Formats: sequence, C-alpha cells, structure tokens
Amino acid sequence: LKVYTKLKLRVTFNEIKSKHNAVYIATGTQMSRKIGIEGEELEGVYHGLDFLTDLNLKKNVEVKGVVAVIGGGNTAIDAARSAIRLGAKKVIILYRRTRDEMPADKREINDALEEGVILYELVAPVRFVGFRKVTGVECVRMMPGTFGKDGRRVPVEIPDSKFKIDVDMVIPAVSQYSDLPFISKSEVGITDWGTFIVNPQTQMTTQDGVFA
Repeated sequence: LKVYTKLKLRVTFNEIKSKHNAVYIATGTQMSRKIGIEGEELEGVYHGLDFLTDLNLKKNVEVKGVVAVIGGGNTAIDAARSAIRLGAKKVIILYRRTRDEMPADKREINDALEEGVILYELVAPVRFVGFRKVTGVECVRMMPGTFGKDGRRVPVEIPDSKFKIDVDMVIPAVSQYSDLPFISKSEVGITDWGTFIVNPQTQMTTQDGVFA
C-alpha cells in the first residue's frame, strides 16, 4: 500500500518528523556545482543539470557549433548526447582522468562515442575565454598521480601544457549538490558534496529516525 502526502509550504520538516517514527529523504542532488574558474559567468556556459532540465521542460534550447562538455559522470554523458541530437557540429567531452576512471555508466560512454561524441582524456579546463560570450576553453594536460581516498589516482597538472579549444558553447557537468533548505547543517551531518552523512549499513543520517 502506497500512501502519498502532498506537502504544503507551511509544513515544516520538524512537524513531519514529530508525527512519524522514521523519515526518508530522497530529494536527490538537483543543483549544478560550479567549477569556479574565470569566465564561468559568460554567455554560452550552460551548466549540465540546468541544460538537461530545460530540455525536459521543453524550453527552447539552442545548440550549434562546437560544444565542450566538462565532466565524466552520467550528467556529462547525457548532456553530450543531447547536444549531438540537437544539432551540434562537434561535441567534445573534457575529462581530467582516463576513460576507465569515468564514473558514468560504461555502456552510456560507449554509446556516446558511437554517436559521435569525442573524448579528450587527462584534460582539465583552467579558464573560459571570451568577451561576454564564451569562445574558447583554455585547458591544461594532466597525468595520473598518487592514489586518493576513493582508490583512483589524483590527476596532476603537467607544467607548460596549456592549450586552447575554440568552442561555441560549454556545458560544465562536474558534480551536483543537494538543496536542503528544510534542515540545518547544525542538526544533521553533511558531506563535502552537500549530501547527508549516512550509516552505510542502515542509511540513517546522524539524526535518529532520519534516513537518506
């Protein structure tokens, strides 16, 4: 039996929690994380989740010329394949690690490459170039370094290896974070990614009875 409750804005999280033995939060990571490099505010820089959301909402999304997609996850792959289908002349994925280390679904990666997407491995953007509108991405070449906490090698910049790619549009899709305005960070533990810290066995957060 599934029971759905339509939440009204005046209902607070604490009110919901007080009336139930357990609360499961599944809002997802719905906000695009910025890269934080020069030129990110230029016209033509269209963050991954915003791009895909606007497509799904049937908004008028115009894609033409050369498109650079930054990232190696499923959002990056979805954005790249969508750009190809919307008529981009060329779509390039820039990823700072190797193809084998991309977190995206392997079949999706293969399908994207078969569809015409080009992958530049071991490349990281350092600056978006342009006056008002993006016209290029300045990149630096990377090489695998020592192993990090996640078991993957941490990419290291190769000195004097900067180069520029001419583009008409850039879609950064490096990661996402959660918008959690209904609960304070002082009430529950939050990771560096903006998600809840959870017990890996029970999926309970640092607050009793609250799961994520």
